[in-house]
Amino acid sequence: MALPAEIAESILKVPVALIQPARHQARKTFEPTSIERLAESMKQEGLVQPITLRQVAGESSAYELISGERRLRAAKLLGWEYILARILQPASEEEATAKGLVENLQREDLDALEEAEGFSALNKEDPAFWTHDKIAKVTGKGRTYVTQSLGLLSLPESVKAYVRRRTLSRSHALEILPLQPEVQERLSGEIVDRKLSIKQTRNRVSEIVSGSALDKTGDSLLKGDPADPLRPVWEHLKGDPMANLNGGWNVDFSPLGWKFSIPNVPIQKLVFWFKQLSQALEEHMKYRIPVEGTAKASISADPVPDALVKTLRLPSTAGEMSEVEALAPQGPAAVYAWIFGADNFLSWQMRNAHWPPDVSPLDACRALITQLKARIS
Repeated sequence: MALPAEIAESILKVPVALIQPARHQARKTFEPTSIERLAESMKQEGLVQPITLRQVAGESSAYELISGERRLRAAKLLGWEYILARILQPASEEEATAKGLVENLQREDLDALEEAEGFSALNKEDPAFWTHDKIAKVTGKGRTYVTQSLGLLSLPESVKAYVRRRTLSRSHALEILPLQPEVQERLSGEIVDRKLSIKQTRNRVSEIVSGSALDKTGDSLLKGDPADPLRPVWEHLKGDPMANLNGGWNVDFSPLGWKFSIPNVPIQKLVFWFKQLSQALEEHMKYRIPVEGTAKASISADPVPDALVKTLRLPSTAGEMSEVEALAPQGPAAVYAWIFGADNFLSWQMRNAHWPPDVSPLDACRALITQLKARIS
């Protein structure tokens, strides 16, 4: 797909009655008072910037709106029969859609969800071309900004309503993303009612994540709380008499890490136990998670624990392989979620990881699959 800027265009006066609504309008909310103010401005100054249309395929006298919804509404309010418009002459319908989405996303008055929905629509037009990096480039945003924005689409509708009304900021919404939907709803209401700052919101989320704010049943309030990937190692150690401690020991896992409960034993015995623990980890695991932002970070099969390799799901048909490859532009996390499950610890850890910068996402994905298949063969 060519970049939208390469689409040819012409400027014409078009009958307002022949213009159909935009199918991919990033902006969802239009305040009547702002349309009235714009109409008054257009009445005094005229139309400063033409709207953008494309001719409907197969219909010579019908046009679809690409961008300029507010200007078109103001023109209708003024009773204009004609409006000045740029008519796109794209090579394909997909290019016209992309052009409209990009123009709308370059606006500065979209709310956070309208922007996220625009990013998502653009990515769905052609996932292989409209990667997060490409979207970031044409909209003047950072790649991390685009990825974080897409995460807002998973919020419950009641929380989205706060964001659309701008009573809950984008930054506040990002802070509560790790929580379960019902907790997001409750906490967002608290943020709005108490006018919590970003720092106060972050502290409240930290309380929940650390386990000091569990629900009444003691269940975790985190979204997608993953299972302990080292459980086979702990079970192995507990079955080893040499690694036993007086009164036993326990380990609990959360997204923040592992917490050990160890009885009061002599220091020499504790030192020996730690040595046993270290040896067990070296024997049973190969565990290295790439760090976001480091130049040498890479994705390979090595970070995958041996215990998880035995239970993973790899594509076994051409259709499944195509399905996985389509996820590659979204980053390693999407591929790991397909292989191990969205709630798996590795998928959760990969949420901020990137493919190696010197390899295309598709090639990196294929290399990962090949390495994993070699591990289980």
